[in-house]
Amino acid sequence: MNNSSADYILMNFTYRMDPLNVPFSMKVTYSSLISFLLIVGIPGNVLVVYVVGRYSAMQTTTNLYLMSLSIADLLHLAQIVFVVNVILTEKFIFGKWLCKLHLTLEATNSLAVTFILTATSVDRYLAVCHPLKSQTFRSPKVARTIIVLIWLICLFMLCPLFIYANITMNTKNNETTPQCMIDLGEKKLTFVQYTFILGFALPVCSISVFYLLVISKLRNIHRANISRSKDRRDSVQRIIKMILALILIYIVLWFPYWIHQWIIQFNDVDPILSFYVGLFTQFLGYLNSSINPILYAFLSQNFRVMFVQILNCQGNRFLKEVFPESSVIKRGRSLTSQIKTKQSSINNKTANSNFNHQAKCDDQEKNDIKNSVEFLETHFE
Repeated sequence: MNNSSADYILMNFTYRMDPLNVPFSMKVTYSSLISFLLIVGIPGNVLVVYVVGRYSAMQTTTNLYLMSLSIADLLHLAQIVFVVNVILTEKFIFGKWLCKLHLTLEATNSLAVTFILTATSVDRYLAVCHPLKSQTFRSPKVARTIIVLIWLICLFMLCPLFIYANITMNTKNNETTPQCMIDLGEKKLTFVQYTFILGFALPVCSISVFYLLVISKLRNIHRANISRSKDRRDSVQRIIKMILALILIYIVLWFPYWIHQWIIQFNDVDPILSFYVGLFTQFLGYLNSSINPILYAFLSQNFRVMFVQILNCQGNRFLKEVFPESSVIKRGRSLTSQIKTKQSSINNKTANSNFNHQAKCDDQEKNDIKNSVEFLETHFE
């Protein structure tokens, strides 16, 4: 391995760029791009956290995972502030402890996102394929416990980053500048291997398997009596396409990062090329954090209704004064009614599921299929 190239790679291990003489125009361009992702990603993730945290009716197991996902994305996007400063100034001015915290948080949040997405896929699999049997496991209490465990596991896996991260002084043109670096030495390869296997390979396999099982269930619904209507068949097809899109987007955004990590471990690579590839893969990671609210929350009917209701509430006072019969106000009232109706419907479905537990097998299967489709329609349409 080319040790010199490893010093210049933007890969959570170091931000040393000065020996590469990166053009200032390139620094400004990249800083502008990731700053744009920060501006776009923060409002969406904050809105998800607010909606789930503020309204108890939204605190379902799936939504709790989505809230945790948004928290991880927010912390990940917040690291852009450090990255932009380092890129433009070519030095880390925030001190030793913020260096440790910054590099550890960025890696931890990236890993947490992966684990949370895996938990979300398991949750959706249970809700669709085993709606009655999984009721005990799909409670908000269990979801909160799993979320806490995910964060603890991530911190444990990445504690070497916090231990080995430090400020290193670099001298260039008789000027000494502080650099935030992580020197894992011979342990670096081992670290990359186990984080790749546990933080990407296994989660991707799990996500793919559980979503493919969901798709298999949906394909079977085509042959069920309850799904003979054209609208329901079209709905199932849309859901299948959305699930496949989620799997593909996740792999496309994160696979290049890990390929890059493996290449620099086993091959001598050009430092400049490796650096620019590192920037690109880092950009994809930030892009993932900025669009996750769109992929996993804004597709949900309940979330969309809540988002519009919140926006309407903020403007209702002004609209009442200027346009007393505003259609927006009427829409806000209608959405409020929809929220109450949906919550009542959810409660009724839960109660009906309990009473139907002892029903005949064929009736139970019909109810399972209906609940499965309705669950996915709520989260993907």
